[in-house]
Amino acid sequence: MRNPIHRNHRRKLCGEKVSYLTREDACFIMAKATENRSERNLSVYFHALCGGFHVGHTPRALRQKFGLESERA
Repeated sequence: MRNPIHRNHRRKLCGEKVSYLTREDACFIMAKATENRSERNLSVYFHALCGGFHVGHTPRALRQKFGLESERA
């Protein structure tokens, strides 16, 4: 576990986002979020400033480019 100084630094950089130390942890949380709800278009991405991984919505431009837009838009 990182020390509190690093943890506070990550919090400031990421605002309200939750930062995960590994991609696997973030993917697990993303799978749990999509399991019970109809939450779609989530992806895991690396945040270079904090050095952690976040779960967020896939940008609209990428969804349109690869045909991932849902019908209920």
